[in-house]
Amino acid sequence: MEINQHIKLAKKLLEINGVIIYSIFYDSIFSYVIKNNRHISIICSETTNDELIMSVSVDGKANLKISQKLIQKIFGKRYSVERHLNKVDGQQANYFKLTVLRA
Repeated sequence: MEINQHIKLAKKLLEINGVIIYSIFYDSIFSYVIKNNRHISIICSETTNDELIMSVSVDGKANLKISQKLIQKIFGKRYSVERHLNKVDGQQANYFKLTVLRA
């Protein structure tokens, strides 16, 4: 199956920002980056309606401050970034919904 256009763009933006792509599928990306001695895992999944869902884990735990700053830096110019799944947020990861910005 062909890789989705939003997954291709997400892969490009992640790589530009030094994130290592661990594996990529037609509708999702598994990646990580090590910054300031912290292991940050990023899972990106494509949904319908030009949206991506991101799961970000810092050293195996949720860290909203670091996660939000990283996602905003990488995706903020191309996507509207908002918190997602707040009720399950906090133990192991933070979740974000990214919607494509239209020109």
